[in-house]
Parts: sequence; C-alpha cells; structure tokens
Amino acid sequence: MMKKIAIVLFLSLSLLFTSNSNLNAQTIHSFGNMVKSVYDANNDGVVDEAETLSSSDTSRATITTQNISKTVGSGGDYSTIQDAFNDLPNLIAHTVTFTIKKGTYTDTLDTTSLKAITTTPNGRIIVQAEKYLDEIGTATGADATYLEDTTKSWATNEWQGCWVFIVDGTGTDNGMVEITSNDATKLYVSSWPGTQ
Repeated sequence: MMKKIAIVLFLSLSLLFTSNSNLNAQTIHSFGNMVKSVYDANNDGVVDEAETLSSSDTSRATITTQNISKTVGSGGDYSTIQDAFNDLPNLIAHTVTFTIKKGTYTDTLDTTSLKAITTTPNGRIIVQAEKYLDEIGTATGADATYLEDTTKSWATNEWQGCWVFIVDGTGTDNGMVEITSNDATKLYVSSWPGTQ
C-alpha cells in the first residue's frame, strides 16, 4: 500500500499576468513545477511518486490595475452594493470608490469574502453617498441657521437633504445637521446644534 507523505507541495512558481476587462483587473495565472501530492510507494521513507497539479488545480487571483469608480443603486453600474463588491478583483491595489445613488437603499453588505487590500500604491475601498462633498471648506461666516464659505459657487439647493458637520474650531460639538437649502456660498440648516 502506498503511503501519502504530503499534500500540495509547491516546488517552484512563476506568475503570468494577463488582462481582464472586468473592473480593470489583471489575472494571475500560476505555472511551474508544482506537486499536488507525494507518495512513499514502498514505505522506506523516500518519495517514489509525485502527482503534479493540472491546470484546473491552479487558482486564479485578480488584481486592480487602476483606480475604479462605480455607482450603486437605481440607474447605476450595479443594483446592489453586494453585486459591486462581489465583482471586485481579489487584490485591491488602487482606490475603489462605490457611490450610492440617491434614493432609499436598504441592502446590506456581507464582507465574509473580504478582498485583500494593499497599501501599495493606494489600496482602499471607499463607499460614499452620491452627494458626497469630497473636500473640507473653511467657514467664512455663520449664524444660527447657516454656514458660509465665500470661496464656493454651489448650485441652488445642490446640497438640500444632505448633512453637514463642523470638523474643526467652534461648533465641532454640534454633530451632524441636515441642510434644508443652499445658495452659492451658504448651507442653511433649521438650527444648530445637530440632532444626530
């Protein structure tokens, strides 16, 4: 009777990268002299036989090749955040941004199959609302019902229904406050402090 000594022993490995149009990913194919199992056929402690890996045994991992930006929700690139997450490459080496479209969104995200994220060059996953202000302004004026930044030129009511919070200086204890309307330079609220 043949005695199995080991399972999945990798003797050498080389990687070949190929393009994959799915979310701008590359596929990593593994090739080389790989051994699946080794056997001691006559029980003398010496390996007599080795079963090599077939092409179906090699795993395929994908990696991002550039920043990715996709929308989620009605009219977006994906209908659910789970679909978007599942479609990601296995290795995130760039910034991946999912923007949730405006509307009611009640889906959850199961991260049990979490992707590997690297810090080189900029591996991260960002999930943000459609009306996400990706900047920090400087308040040039404020009172009980508005916050002003004279360097802005927003469209009227562009931020209505969104939330604002102060991150530095006077008012940081106000919390998040819903924006009731806005003009080119002012965000209007019902009152400070915030309720959430």
